[in-house]
Amino acid sequence: MNYKLITLYIFLGLAHSVYGQPYTADFTGGYVDDAFSEVNTSGTSFVLKNPDSYGGQEFLNYHTAGVAPTGFEQVFLNYRGSSPTTPNNSQDFSVSLDVSNYAVSGGLTAAANSMAQIGLSIYDADFADTFKLYNGAYSFNGAASSDIIFYDNTNFSQAFNFSSAATLLTQFSAATQTFTFSFATPANASFQSFATLNINGTGTTSGNNFVEDWDMASGTSFDINIYAGSNVAIVDASAGFGYMNADNFSLNVVPEPSAFAALLGVFTMAAVILRRRR
Repeated sequence: MNYKLITLYIFLGLAHSVYGQPYTADFTGGYVDDAFSEVNTSGTSFVLKNPDSYGGQEFLNYHTAGVAPTGFEQVFLNYRGSSPTTPNNSQDFSVSLDVSNYAVSGGLTAAANSMAQIGLSIYDADFADTFKLYNGAYSFNGAASSDIIFYDNTNFSQAFNFSSAATLLTQFSAATQTFTFSFATPANASFQSFATLNINGTGTTSGNNFVEDWDMASGTSFDINIYAGSNVAIVDASAGFGYMNADNFSLNVVPEPSAFAALLGVFTMAAVILRRRR
């Protein structure tokens, strides 16, 4: 019997199912069974509704309290799940989220420079550095649009997609310390990458490939949020189009190489023991 081959099969199976640490939530109740908490809310007008408010529909609904916010307001749902825990910068991971933004059809064309946006936000450990990847609805000089946006308070990249619904995807490579930003739409299910962000200062900013230095020590965890913001009144979903929804949050974390090495060592030892017992 080839115990090495059996060991490899077992190792790969566990690496995918257990140590791959996938997490997906479709918001069927509460804040995803307490895996999220509402934090960092700016202003008083923004409202988040659980799906239970709409008979168990599988989304979280964001809107304002019926009046335009005083300035730009935003709200975050912070991921605080335990399986997997929030990834660190020594791990490859990906985060995806389905978003729909109908604020354009809710009257943003009535006011110039109005906006409403929903998506993902990731911070470093001290919250000094961050970026947002979101589906933004805008009205500039009366012309409405809906676009996928990457923004980190300094750099900006806009993927013109003109779709109210999209799946957002951000992927992190521990080897290069680089985030890659992609999106897919109902009309085009294939993910399209449109920007990258290197966070350890490696390389030179060119086009939509940005370089910063987040000054993160190895093994430092990120903070992951579902994000929404607006400077206009966004109606309640029950009142008609104009709302923003989030659904199907997914986090997949690949363990650090040391974890794979330790696991391989365990199964190699097990194979040796089994062979000696033959």
